[in-house]
Amino acid sequence: MVVSVNVLMILFVYFLGEQTYVRFLLSVVYVLYLPGYSLVEFITTFEKSIKGVEKIAYSFGLSIVVVILFCFLLNYSPWGIRLTPLIIGISLFTMICMLVATIRKYKTLFKPI
Repeated sequence: MVVSVNVLMILFVYFLGEQTYVRFLLSVVYVLYLPGYSLVEFITTFEKSIKGVEKIAYSFGLSIVVVILFCFLLNYSPWGIRLTPLIIGISLFTMICMLVATIRKYKTLFKPI
């Protein structure tokens, strides 16, 4: 799901230049939910799993923190706060967190007894 939303967001931003409702909805999910969700998945394990409303609340809160930190870092970089570096940064962060979370969960799932 995370990979598909990342790909859809990049396609809608670059190929649909004008403002559309689909682009707005994907942007809200992309900025306010996915970075935090991937970070929550990265932090938690099967033993200490967060479920339901807590996971959604943590996802929104951590997403806001992550996006603000990315904007702060981009402000002092040579690229500045623009659309392309922000999309690349959020995409890389989300994909790396989800990749590491998936590897960790499969290691604990198939751990020899």
